Amino acid sequence: LKIYVGRGGVQHQNLIEGYDKNPSNSIHEFELLGNRSNQNPFSLLVAAGTTDALVSTSSGSFLTLTTAGLASSFMLTAKDKHENLSPGGDSVSVIMILWDPARNVAVEPDLKPESAAVSDNSDGSYHVAYRITRAGAYRLSVSINGQEGMGSPFLLEVASSPADPLKSYVYGDFSSIRAGVSSSLFVQTRDGFGNAVRVDPAVAPAGSERISFEFCTSVGQQDESV
Repeated sequence: LKIYVGRGGVQHQNLIEGYDKNPSNSIHEFELLGNRSNQNPFSLLVAAGTTDALVSTSSGSFLTLTTAGLASSFMLTAKDKHENLSPGGDSVSVIMILWDPARNVAVEPDLKPESAAVSDNSDGSYHVAYRITRAGAYRLSVSINGQEGMGSPFLLEVASSPADPLKSYVYGDFSSIRAGVSSSLFVQTRDGFGNAVRVDPAVAPAGSERISFEFCTSVGQQDESV
């Protein structure tokens, strides 16, 4: 008798080999085979049970943090209720909904959720890849065979990418600037995807971008009323 014990495929299992001294009776007296020949050759494969989403796990830093436009990925490990690895073939879905953490609701309920590409490695593991271009907080949910789990939902923070001068703009008191009088000008920085550049005030209280203004010298006759 050969018994494979362990998680996942045969390559991840241990083989216990033995024999029944008297197979004619109803009592199974199993002894290790050792150096003896196997008089009753049978093989028993203990397969993993149905995948349990609550026992299965997920791993990777991109579960909770990424940057707009960045190709991101993480791993899922499918297990049954006894923590045996699944052989693969599960139906896995990953969706990300723009989320308001303070109110615990979707920011735009009618907005189509972001999704991810899932690759089955046929050994109990799944590779998940996604790319989001809109910055903000997202509710990341993982479901396997219709059951949410694997530690989800997660709160995924999609940070803005670096500022893009072609997407950023300046506004303020351009029409009322006078010599010797204080005026205010503002710069709205945006990244290449149109996201307002978001920073943590505790990390960068003065902002993350270095902005400079160039004042040009005027030539010719000026209208003193302007």
